[in-house]
Amino acid sequence: MRSYGYKRVLFFGFSLLISVIVLISLTSTISLNRIQNLFTETYSVSMSSLTQTQQAGATLNALQSAMKDVVMSRSETELKAALDSVAIHDSQMKAHFASLSEKYPGNLMLTELMTAYVAWEPIRMQTLELMKSGEYALAQELTNVRGGLQVELIGIRMQQLTDSMREASEARYNLAAETVRESQNLIYGLTAFLFLLTVIASVFIVQWLSRYERALVREREQLRQSREHYRMLYTSMMNGYALHEMIFDKDGVPCDYRFVDVNPAFETLTGIRREDCIGKTVIEVLPSTEDYWIETYGKVVMTGEPIRYENYSAEIDKYFEVYAFRPIENHFAVLIADVTERRRLDSLVHKEREQLRITFESIGDGIITTDRRSHVTLLNRVAEEMTGWTSEDAVGKPFLEVFNIINAQTGERGKNPVEEVLTTDSVCELANHTILVSKDGTKRHIADSAAPVKDTEGKTTGVVMVFRDVTEKKRVEKLLRASEEKYRLMTEFTSDVIWVYNVLRDVFTYCSPSVYQQRGMTPDEVVGASLEDVLTPESYIKTQKAFEENIRNFINDPERSNSFINEIEQPCKNGRVIPIETNSKFHYNAEGEIEVIGVSRSLEERKKAAYEIEYASYHDALTGLYNRRKFEMKLEQIDGENTFPVSIIMGDVNGLKLINDAFGHSNGDEILSRIAEILKTECGADACVARHGGDEFSAILPGATYDQASRIVKKIRKRCVEETSNELMLNISFGIGTKENASDDLNMCYHLAEERMYTSKLLEAKSIRNTIISNLRTVMEEKTGETQKHCERIADLAHKIGEQMGMQSYEIEHLELLALLHDIGKTGIPDYILLKTQKLTEDEWRIIQKHSEIGFRIASTMPELVPIADGVLSHHERWDGAGYPRGLVGDDIPVMSRIVAVLDSYDAMINDRPYRQAMTEEEAIGELKRCAGTQFDPKVVDIFLNRVLVS
Repeated sequence: MRSYGYKRVLFFGFSLLISVIVLISLTSTISLNRIQNLFTETYSVSMSSLTQTQQAGATLNALQSAMKDVVMSRSETELKAALDSVAIHDSQMKAHFASLSEKYPGNLMLTELMTAYVAWEPIRMQTLELMKSGEYALAQELTNVRGGLQVELIGIRMQQLTDSMREASEARYNLAAETVRESQNLIYGLTAFLFLLTVIASVFIVQWLSRYERALVREREQLRQSREHYRMLYTSMMNGYALHEMIFDKDGVPCDYRFVDVNPAFETLTGIRREDCIGKTVIEVLPSTEDYWIETYGKVVMTGEPIRYENYSAEIDKYFEVYAFRPIENHFAVLIADVTERRRLDSLVHKEREQLRITFESIGDGIITTDRRSHVTLLNRVAEEMTGWTSEDAVGKPFLEVFNIINAQTGERGKNPVEEVLTTDSVCELANHTILVSKDGTKRHIADSAAPVKDTEGKTTGVVMVFRDVTEKKRVEKLLRASEEKYRLMTEFTSDVIWVYNVLRDVFTYCSPSVYQQRGMTPDEVVGASLEDVLTPESYIKTQKAFEENIRNFINDPERSNSFINEIEQPCKNGRVIPIETNSKFHYNAEGEIEVIGVSRSLEERKKAAYEIEYASYHDALTGLYNRRKFEMKLEQIDGENTFPVSIIMGDVNGLKLINDAFGHSNGDEILSRIAEILKTECGADACVARHGGDEFSAILPGATYDQASRIVKKIRKRCVEETSNELMLNISFGIGTKENASDDLNMCYHLAEERMYTSKLLEAKSIRNTIISNLRTVMEEKTGETQKHCERIADLAHKIGEQMGMQSYEIEHLELLALLHDIGKTGIPDYILLKTQKLTEDEWRIIQKHSEIGFRIASTMPELVPIADGVLSHHERWDGAGYPRGLVGDDIPVMSRIVAVLDSYDAMINDRPYRQAMTEEEAIGELKRCAGTQFDPKVVDIFLNRVLVS
C-alpha cells in the first residue's frame, strides 16, 4: 500500500511538471505568434509602401524622360512614339496614385503629392502646344526648367510620403519590440516556477532510487537463481555443446585448439568423454583431425563470423549439424545436433518429390498450381505448351494473366476458377464453352477442374488446376451436330462456304448460306447444280483430276485421312471470277454413296495482302515513292534494254538533320513528304521516282535529254521556294546525269549525277545554312517572345565586356553570336509549353530544360555555329553548380556562357516583360550583386558593373 501511495505521489508530481511545461509552451507559442503577426504586418506594410513609391518614382522618371523625347522629336514618327510613351506612363502614375489613395485615404502628404502632379499637367500641355506650333526651343526650355522644377517638387512630396510611411513602420516595430519584452518576462517567470518544481521532483526521485537499490539486490538474487537454472539447462540439453580455446603459432596462425568445456549431450553424441578431452588439444584427442578444420574454426575466432554446416561421421554412421561461433576472444563454441533422422526424411521427401515431378511432367493433362494470392507457383510441360508460358516466366504472375480463358459463345473473359475455389474452399469445374487463349493467340477448347491444396492443419494454402485440350472433341461434337441438324450450326459459325457434292450423281446436295456473301448466289441456286456448273472450265478440269487421284485412295482405305486442298476459280452471279481455296474430304453417306464434304474460302483478301506486301517491298513507307531496291531494278532493266536518251536526277535534302533537331522529326517527315509530292508531279507519270532512304531522292526519266532534265529541276526548285515557310524549309540540291547514246554506261551516268549533286550541295551549303539560321532566329523570336532588340542589346553589351576582359577579336565575335542565338534550342520546344501562362508542371519544366541540349545539337551541325555550341549548352549553368544540364561548377563553365548569363539576366530585369514591369537599374544592379557567387561568376559581375556600365 505504501508503494502504491508513493507511485501515486510520483505520478501526480510528474503530471504537474508536464502540465507546467505544456502551459509554458502554449504561452510562449501565443506570444511568439503575436510577435510574428506584428512583424509580418509591419513587413507587409513597409514593403508594400516602399514598392509602391519606388514604382511611382521610376514611372515619374520615365514620364519626364518621355517628355524630353517629345521636345527632341523632329519627325511625326518620333513624336507619335514619344507621345504614346507619355500617355502610357501618365496612366501608370495615376494608377499608382489610385492604389495609394485606396491604402491611405485622407493622407495629407499623399494629397499634396497628387496636387503637385496635377499642377505638372498644364506645363506638359503647354509644351505640346509649343511643339505643334514649331517652337521647339521654347518647348525644350519649358520642359527642362518649369517641368524639371515641378518634377523635383513631386519627388520631394514623394520622399516626404515615403518618410511618413517609414515612421509608421518604426512605430509598429517599437510595438513589436515591447511585445517581445513582455513575452520574455512571462517566460522567465514560468521558467523559475518550473525550476522550483524540478527541485521538489528531484527529492522524490532520490527517495525512489533508494527503494530501487533494494529492489536491485533482490534482482541479483533472482539472477543467481536464473544462472543456476540455465546451468541445469546446459547439462540437460539434447544438443551437444563444446567450448574450445584456439592455439596460435609464433606467426599468429591457428595451429590447434584446446577443449575447455563440454556438456553431457556432447559426450553422448560424439562418444568423447569429458575427462578424456578437457584441457587437451584436438590433435591429442583426435590425431587424425585435418588442418582444414583448424583453419575453418580459426576464421571463426579471427573474424567473429559464425558458420553452419553438416558433417557425416563414418565411425558412428551419423549426420551432425554443426554451428560454430565466437563467444569470447580467442575462443569458439560449437553446437551439434544429430540430424541423421532428418536427412533420412529429406531423402524420402526428395524421392517422393522426384516421383511426383516425373508424374507431374508425364501426365497428359495440363497442371497449374497457385498460392493463396492467386499467383502461379508451378506449371507442368503440357500446361506450358497449352498456355505458351514457360514455368520460369509464369511463376509469380497473376493466374488469369497466364491462364487466359474466354467464353466461346460470348467472347467475354471467363470467371477465375482459382478465386472461386479460394472463396468456396471446394472443388469447382469450368463452365461449358470455355476457350484457353495461349500467349501466341492459339485458342483451345478445354475442360478442367480446380481443387484446394490444404496443409496439415486443413488450411487452404493454394489451388491446383487440372485441364485438358478438348478441342478435337468439340470439333467432333460439332460435326456430329452439323450432320444431325443439316449442318445448321456449322454454317452459322463460319464465313466460308460449306458444301456437299455427290460424286455418283454429279450434283451438289447441300450448300451453306454464306455462298451469298461469297458469290452472290442463294443456296437453292447451288443445290442441284453439277460440278461443271459452279467452276470455270480450267478449274473444272483441275478439280476432276484431283477427285480421280484421291477417290482411289479413299476406296482402298476409307479410314485413312483423305482430305486435300485445291486452289480454283469460281464465277459469281454478277459474272466476276474470284479465286477460291477448297478443303475437301471423301466419305460414304447413309445410302453408301461417295460424297465430298468441302469448305470453300475466298482468297481475295489473302491475295490482296500479298499484293500489299509486294507493294511495301518496293515502296518507301513515308512518301509512297519507290524505294532503292525498286530504283536499282528499274535502272538495271533500262540498262538492259539499252534505252537512250535517259536522264537520272539525284537529289539530297539540305539541312534535314538540323530541321529535325530544331523543329522535331514530324516537321522533317512533312518536308520529305512535300518534296516527294513535288518530285512526283514535276517528273511526270513515266518517271521512276524513288527515295533512297534518309534525305536522298532519285528519278529516272526515260527519253529525257540533259536540257529537259535541267528544266524539270528548275521547276522543282521553284515549287520548293513557293512552298517554303519559316518552319517548313524545302531546299534540295540536285545532280543530273544523262545517257546520250548506246555506248554510254547508265551506271556511270548514275554516279555522275550523284557526284554533281554532292558538288552542288557543297557550293550551296553556306547560303543554305545562313538561310536556316535566319529562319531559326525568326521562329525563335515568334516562339520565345524575345525581340530582336533584346538580342542586339545583349550582343552590344557582350562586345563591350569582351573588350574589357581582353578577349581577342574572334572571341568577341563568337561571344556576340552566342548572345544572339543562346536560346535557339527553344525552337524545338512545343508552343503550348513556351506560351503557357500558368505554372509549369515538373514534366513540362524538364522539357523546357532540354532546350540547351537541343540548341547544342543545332549548333554542332553547322560549321558557323560550332564555336558557340558549348556555350549554348552551358548558358543555364550556375556558378554554384545548381544549374543545368550538366551541373557544372565555377570555372568549369565556359566563360562565354557565364558572360551571357549575366547580360541576359540584366537586360531582362531592366526591360518590361508581359508578366512583370521592369526594375530600375539600381534594383537590377543590386540583384546581380546578390546573386554573384551563387548564380553568376563574381568576376564577370564585377567587370560588368564597374567597367561596362560605368563607361
